[in-house]
Amino acid sequence: MARFSKRAFLDIELKVPSLAQQVVTALREHIPERGYAVSSFLADVLVEVREYDESIPLGIIANGNCHRGGTCRLNTYRMHH
Repeated sequence: MARFSKRAFLDIELKVPSLAQQVVTALREHIPERGYAVSSFLADVLVEVREYDESIPLGIIANGNCHRGGTCRLNTYRMHH
């Protein structure tokens, strides 16, 4: 994260729940200057990120259905093709 936090908007995709706390810690240490969002196919991962830090922008990646998106208070909705 340190390498790219000053260069580009970061879409940080989490594929497993066990990394949520590490990502939140890394974001606090290296705040992306050009913006960022944490996204996932797994709503539970986004809920976990939200529990660690309510200010982190979240986005769900879905195949047309967002069953739990409302519980995450999403900032982004990205369709996966």
